[in-house]
Amino acid sequence: MLLYIILALGLAVLLIWLLSRPFYWAGKGIKYLTPKPIVGNFGQISKGLMALNESLYNAFPEEKLYGLHVYLTPGIFIRDPDLMVDVCIKDYDHFTRNTLASNQETDITGGNMLFLHGQQWKEVRGKTSPFFTPMKIKAMLSSVDVTLPKAMKVLEDAIRIGEPCNLSEFLSQIVNDVITQAVFGMESDVYQEDSKFKPLASIFFSPKTNLMFTVKNFSRTVFKLLKLQSFDKDAALFLEGIVRDLMDYRNKNNIQGHDFVQGMMDIMEKHGNKGNGTVEYFPDGTRKPKYDFDEMFLHAFIIFLGGVESTATTMTWLFYELAKNQEVQDRCREEVMAVVDGKGRHPTLEDINELPYNTAAIKEAVRMYPPFADDVSNLH
Repeated sequence: MLLYIILALGLAVLLIWLLSRPFYWAGKGIKYLTPKPIVGNFGQISKGLMALNESLYNAFPEEKLYGLHVYLTPGIFIRDPDLMVDVCIKDYDHFTRNTLASNQETDITGGNMLFLHGQQWKEVRGKTSPFFTPMKIKAMLSSVDVTLPKAMKVLEDAIRIGEPCNLSEFLSQIVNDVITQAVFGMESDVYQEDSKFKPLASIFFSPKTNLMFTVKNFSRTVFKLLKLQSFDKDAALFLEGIVRDLMDYRNKNNIQGHDFVQGMMDIMEKHGNKGNGTVEYFPDGTRKPKYDFDEMFLHAFIIFLGGVESTATTMTWLFYELAKNQEVQDRCREEVMAVVDGKGRHPTLEDINELPYNTAAIKEAVRMYPPFADDVSNLH
């Protein structure tokens, strides 16, 4: 009998709490979308992220911002570009806690830099930012020279036998191989039919990954209790084995690379926690990085996954728009040929910086078809 009473009281409290959530924005002085039970204003997520974002964006066209509910959590939707600049730059210190944060005890990929926030994120960012300076990027540009001959052979073979070429898959292969070299310092087998690297490119935006992020946004408690994984566990373990073998080989043979993994190795050597394995915390409650293999691998893992799919997607949409706009395509090609024609070598970083029209075309493709159409941060 006592158990029934406890359950009834628990359900009553839950019901009252759920019913009270829709009134959070009432009286706050801004317009807001009336949420539905459980799903809040995210009911259209079942139709896809694009449909959801479009419905939210067009809810109040004349407002700079308005209230909504991300499932059960109150939030603010910002339309005004100036306010976006404030959030992303001017007042960014108040928005460093992103909603992607994951439980690092149950999610094996939860410690990557995409999920970090607060002081922990600042600490890791400070250590990894030097890897993305113009000089470092210039050093990694040679990976493009390595993969393009292989890519052109694939394209030429398809043309010779009259087979259609899936542009999206072809571009994904190129980016996959380039980033594999830039991050891991090794060539991939992505151009082979039985490639183990090829399926990895689609993990970041796969339906399974999207479902995991939906569950996480709905309730991190549920995500933790069910011990769900943000990304495919087998893919993470596959790449982990590759990176571990690569690091062991370099350490044993005293080899210095010019890639992201080498940067990780240098950080591990300089800042690695050689203590007793105890977990320490910053004043804001985030964990202090240990800079061991497990942590550093996850940063390389997320850069690989995020870089491959987002770059390949942008290139696909760029080529699509160029195919529709012959005049723009011709002008892009003329600009490239004017810079590299007659030099007898591959383009350098300096050459690329002399392509303003091509740069503008790429930026326009990103604007029209952003790989990440929104950004969600927590105010603290």
